[in-house]
Amino acid sequence: MSNLETKGECKVSLKDLKPGQTVVYHPVGTAGTTSEGVIQEIITEPEVVGDTQKKVQASEEQPRILIKNSNTGKETAYKLENIESIKA
Repeated sequence: MSNLETKGECKVSLKDLKPGQTVVYHPVGTAGTTSEGVIQEIITEPEVVGDTQKKVQASEEQPRILIKNSNTGKETAYKLENIESIKA
């Protein structure tokens, strides 16, 4: 099994995520750290999103979670495996 396959373990279920929830997640490029943010939208089809206006290749099988970072206010779409936990 490659590192990419083992890295893709999801710690939360998509059915547990809803817009408005605060989550702890791993930002892209910062594997050792986590950030906190609020879910804005669950994306299930390709569309342009976030502050960088990048097109995400989302689908029903591989959705993206649009998160607004609590510190920076920036919105970015993340894969489900980037979500660490839901804040109570």
